[in-house]
Amino acid sequence: MYTAGGRLLSQAERVTLHTHFEQLLAEVEEARETLDEDMALGIALERAMTQQHLSWQQQRDLWHCIHTTIEQDYATDAANLSLWYWDECHDFHGVHGIFPHGYDQIIDRFAVGLNVKLGHVVQQIIYDDDYI
Repeated sequence: MYTAGGRLLSQAERVTLHTHFEQLLAEVEEARETLDEDMALGIALERAMTQQHLSWQQQRDLWHCIHTTIEQDYATDAANLSLWYWDECHDFHGVHGIFPHGYDQIIDRFAVGLNVKLGHVVQQIIYDDDYI
C-alpha cells in the first residue's frame, strides 16, 4: 500500500490505515441504518471522517484508500454513489479481474474483424436479421 503521495507504507502504517478505514465503513454503515433518506456515499464518508478527528495527512491517506478500494471499483466518485445501495453487489459472483493494460483491451477484442472508422459522422444504422 502506498500513500496518496506515492510513499510505501510501513506495516504499522498499513495497520493504522486499515483500522481507520474499517472504523469509517462501520460509521457509514451505522449512518445508513439510521437515516430516513438516502444521501451520497461521499457525504457520509466526509461526516464519518470528521468524527474520527484525524490529521490532515491521515485524512488524505484515507481518501486515497477510498479512491483505490471503492471509487476505482465502481468507476465513479463516492459523491456519485448512493449511501444505501453502493455496495449492493450480491448478484455478481466470482473473482475480480484487473486489466493491467486498460479496459480498451475489451473493445479492441470486440473490434477484431470489424471495419471501425474513427473521425466519421454516423449517417445511418441499418439493422437486419443477420446482425441482431
